[in-house]
Amino acid sequence: MNISFLIKFVILLTVVTTVSSIGFSQSVTLKADRDSIVIGEPVQLTISVRKKDQASAIWPAFTKGDSLPKGFEVLEVLPKQVSNNKNDLVTQQLTITSFNPGNHFIDPIIIQDSNGVITSNVLMIKVGLIDADTTQTIRDIKPIKEPQITFSDHWWSFVQWLKANWYIALAILVGLVLLIWFLFFKKKKDVQEAIDKPIVQEPKIPAHIKALKTLAFMREHKSWETEDLKTYNDKLTDVVKEYIEDRYEYNAKERTTNEILYRIDKEAIPEIQRQNLKKLLTLSDLVKFAKQKPSEEENISILNDAVDFVNTTKLDKQ
Repeated sequence: MNISFLIKFVILLTVVTTVSSIGFSQSVTLKADRDSIVIGEPVQLTISVRKKDQASAIWPAFTKGDSLPKGFEVLEVLPKQVSNNKNDLVTQQLTITSFNPGNHFIDPIIIQDSNGVITSNVLMIKVGLIDADTTQTIRDIKPIKEPQITFSDHWWSFVQWLKANWYIALAILVGLVLLIWFLFFKKKKDVQEAIDKPIVQEPKIPAHIKALKTLAFMREHKSWETEDLKTYNDKLTDVVKEYIEDRYEYNAKERTTNEILYRIDKEAIPEIQRQNLKKLLTLSDLVKFAKQKPSEEENISILNDAVDFVNTTKLDKQ
């Protein structure tokens, strides 16, 4: 055998063995947990890198919210993990999804190292639409429900308002304090003025003066002619009864004629005045209850009897 041929064969075998060992000792695998999803449904994507020297491997930097080619979006990125005891297999999981219906291919993942690049396989994922159930009837959209606002919600809103408008709350508080102080001070002042103010009692008009004044008015205006007889007799007896109340301190207005005459019998009154009072009160009762119509002379006579009764029984000290 030719020695030169043998040397060439050994060199060629060494090269082929080295290349084969390099090619089979490192790889990148791309795998999904499903090959079809409905639009927006998440899918778990696993990147596996088999390589002896993992420290020299340069991975793509995936972050949440990234967009992958062919319409995929990254929803979540998990940390890399060593998956075997030899530390030559590292995996990383991504959660991705797509909102574009159709068949989509995920481009190969490229890992770089000092010897070059390692490229993964290509994955195809089918993205479909949600099938509508045509057997169900179309229903109206449900009305918007108002949230149930509790007391704590109102209190929290009030606290937030106070924080934002503290100067308004302070002004209101100061105003209330001033108002309360003013009302209290004014009330206290009014009470003190009422205490300090001397009590002035108006002089009491004597009973006979009031009675005679009213009787003179009735005589002057001829009340027995200008008014109906019942009204005239009522006014005349009221004047006499009010005089008896003031003069003898006796509640004559609430008493009957007989009760008044019984009470008057205890007083030192001339007999003629007793009889005149009895005639006046009795005639008034007849007019009110028996519908009697006294003559003009009788009406004038009982008015005169009333005047005489007051003048005869009045007190000098009044």
